[in-house]
Amino acid sequence: MNPAAQTLFRCKAEDFLGHYATNLLPPLLRQHQESQQAYLPTPGVKPLLGCNRELDGLRSDGSIFAMELALSVIRRQGRLIYICTVRDISDRKRIERLKNEFVSTVSHELRTPLTSITGALGLLHAGVMGDMQEKASTLISIAYKNCQRLTLLINDLLDIEKIAAGKMQFDLKAELVLPLIQQALDANKMMAQERHIQLRIQTRVTDVRIKVDAKRFIQVLSNFLSNAIKFSPAAATVVVELGLNEQMVRIAVIDHGPGIPEKFRDRIFQRFSQADASDTRQTGGTGLGLAISKELVQGMNGLVGFESVEGEGATFYCCFALAQN
Repeated sequence: MNPAAQTLFRCKAEDFLGHYATNLLPPLLRQHQESQQAYLPTPGVKPLLGCNRELDGLRSDGSIFAMELALSVIRRQGRLIYICTVRDISDRKRIERLKNEFVSTVSHELRTPLTSITGALGLLHAGVMGDMQEKASTLISIAYKNCQRLTLLINDLLDIEKIAAGKMQFDLKAELVLPLIQQALDANKMMAQERHIQLRIQTRVTDVRIKVDAKRFIQVLSNFLSNAIKFSPAAATVVVELGLNEQMVRIAVIDHGPGIPEKFRDRIFQRFSQADASDTRQTGGTGLGLAISKELVQGMNGLVGFESVEGEGATFYCCFALAQN
């Protein structure tokens, strides 16, 4: 234990001579690693090497702090020597918590007045107040569409905040897949019509069920569809393909757009990711949709992924275990 580690843990190196390194962890984490993969070298348990882990550390005075831990191993004179690197991330965690609280508060405060504004503009847009001049009607239409975009942005921010806080809840039930796909298509029909995009279902199975939260599954599929519509050329066709392979149900959204650039593929499911900074302005969106979709699919015990050939299009899919009737 070097001097910096002694300062971090508020102890002396000799205090740990003859003791397990797991004493640097709180009791709860110590028990967890005894039954699963170890964070630190532990008799009879294989330690996790080669990656950073965010854990709680235990100081000699009993206080707990947030730390980032990386474990590596070297062999010297026939013996394995573990090297543990620890960094105090308490300040970073505090800033992240403040940021999340700020985003959550602002999003909630914006949501209520925005709902009223969108509702009023929707009534004007639908002609409830009578006919308007063409210029006024155009301005109302622009304002209404931008309010809808802002509502989607706020909903995305609130979803990200729920996911980060571990508060996202799922009502998992066995659901027929085709009706859910149809609901997602209906929700994106107007957007597709504006770009003259055809939406089509392709399947040979009709009565398969999966165990999902219907609302969240439709949200995932809508994210896939909206991306496919935005990046497809005008008058193209976007296909939703439903397939069954043994006991796994695969739902895929296939487009014929520009595809995913090779250099962007490893971060496509990260938050606020865009293949090109200009994409946000040209196609709209926040770069949150795919990140949220991945978290939602995993929260429903599914798998998510994509396939793409640059210049030929992309396929985004999610897979779930077949549910029994």
